Amino acid sequence: MLLAAMTPGAVIALPSFFDEPGWWIAYLTIGGRQCSWHISPETPSSSRPPSASS
Repeated sequence: MLLAAMTPGAVIALPSFFDEPGWWIAYLTIGGRQCSWHISPETPSSSRPPSASS
């Protein structure tokens, strides 16, 4: 996640609200507002967090 790497304070975490394996969520603050992206298991490995690559 290049955008997360370029955004101070960005967090990429496992979701705590559902039990689907392989999903991640990126939390970013852009323009003073929180944004989040759900990263699915089907996302190309080059776009997933390193520990999520298979």
